[in-house]
Amino acid sequence: MSVEGTGGPQDAIARAAAVENVRRLLRVPPPFAVMGLSHPALTPSRLVQVNEVDGVVTRISLGFGDALGSAGRFALVISGQPGRPLDDLADLLAAEAVRLGEEVTQDPPTAPELTPAGGLRLNIPLEVDGLIVVEGLPVPAHLRRQGRLWAAHITASPGRVVTVIARGVDPGTLQLSEVRELRPYVNAWEEHQLKAMAAAAFMSHHPVAPEAPAQGLDAHIGLLRAWVADRNRPTGANDPLWEAAVRTQVHYGKQTEPDAADAVNAMVNQALRLAERAPWFTDGTQAARAIEELARYTVFDSDVPSRRAQEWWGRVWVLSTTRPPDDPDQARERMREHAATEAVWLTAWERWATGDDGHGRRR
Repeated sequence: MSVEGTGGPQDAIARAAAVENVRRLLRVPPPFAVMGLSHPALTPSRLVQVNEVDGVVTRISLGFGDALGSAGRFALVISGQPGRPLDDLADLLAAEAVRLGEEVTQDPPTAPELTPAGGLRLNIPLEVDGLIVVEGLPVPAHLRRQGRLWAAHITASPGRVVTVIARGVDPGTLQLSEVRELRPYVNAWEEHQLKAMAAAAFMSHHPVAPEAPAQGLDAHIGLLRAWVADRNRPTGANDPLWEAAVRTQVHYGKQTEPDAADAVNAMVNQALRLAERAPWFTDGTQAARAIEELARYTVFDSDVPSRRAQEWWGRVWVLSTTRPPDDPDQARERMREHAATEAVWLTAWERWATGDDGHGRRR
């Protein structure tokens, strides 16, 4: 899965769900060798996409170099299960051109220029067979070019094909090798997702019309029920329920509009995470009680039985919506803190569901 998003709560929710799903999928090594770029050395390098069927990883894509700057050098290396259907190279190139905002062109074929070892130079023809080095040995490759982009299916070993999409990289010098440890690539991807989640949260504020607030908890409860039922709902001016909840939060919570919007955003995200991760949330009675307590705590800061769990969510939300440190070690420490804090939050809710308020008292 590759999550790009457009900003706002939906984007932050989708990215958080993607991070959790990738962690789950990669708890065990994939059932195939994952290849990466060994030459040229392009940075940064990170996981780009994971495909799965019924919980089994079927394909992993690693990116090397400048993925977003269309003028930079970049290579995407796609590994998958042996015998899998291969994507059409022309379709891959067209999709990459569209991603970069470039016109999809059909270049006339040119004469191939080969290295002494049989590899292909940068000015490859429209479509040609050649050799690319994998694990130190030249192996057969079928390449296609479109403008300055090229893509190739590379037979790394009998029955095992690796796909590469690249720009600014000479296929005659490209070399691949097996990636023995995926964790650095996953760490870099998670850091990228956390930064994007923070940016999405910062973009989530929408001005709301100065109408009368809804009475009591009605707006918050209605909004939570709607989001749990349909997480692809619009926000802000596009959603009357969202606007009503923010107005109510401003009125009863005595908050500024940006702070009220953040409180509503945090409340909705907590409900969605409970729907994803808490088995007891499938019980309609339990879910309804949790939704009411989420609303009551958010609006009135009430001493509800789930207060301890919701206080832990406050820390989870801060960790989710503030930019992680630029230093890689500090960023990884932030991710570990985030995972540990979320585990404590979920445990507190599980104790609430069994009748314990988190202070050893039974409800």
